[in-house]
Amino acid sequence: MTDSETKLARKASKRYWESDESVNGIAEGLGISKGRLYDVLRPLPVEGSCPKCGGTPPAFQNRTARDRGQVSCLQCGWEGDLDKLGEAPPLEEQESVRPQVPVHRGSATEVPSLVGLGGILVGLALGFVLSRMLDR
Repeated sequence: MTDSETKLARKASKRYWESDESVNGIAEGLGISKGRLYDVLRPLPVEGSCPKCGGTPPAFQNRTARDRGQVSCLQCGWEGDLDKLGEAPPLEEQESVRPQVPVHRGSATEVPSLVGLGGILVGLALGFVLSRMLDR
């Protein structure tokens, strides 16, 4: 994948996963066809492991699957409900079994974006601390 294709995939995936904008609107805004958009979109990984092969990360293939809680394994192809996933292995183990396909997490702009996840966790922690302080 060329650098320009990687940038297009990141931009398209970010708009797709982080908005309710229509597929037609995203494609038009990026100046590409709807078919090309589907070609460059990346699946959205979720925390957990495949109940069939133990692979990580399972992912939502599209927004409809996300809304229905339907995930699939990027390694063995298993498909099922989000609540069927096993626990995710420790981070150091995940790195060794991560599939060699471009996926994104959190902010949908990096492969994967641990910075985005860290920002969310810090924000949640600050919100919790502030709410506890305000309750006193």
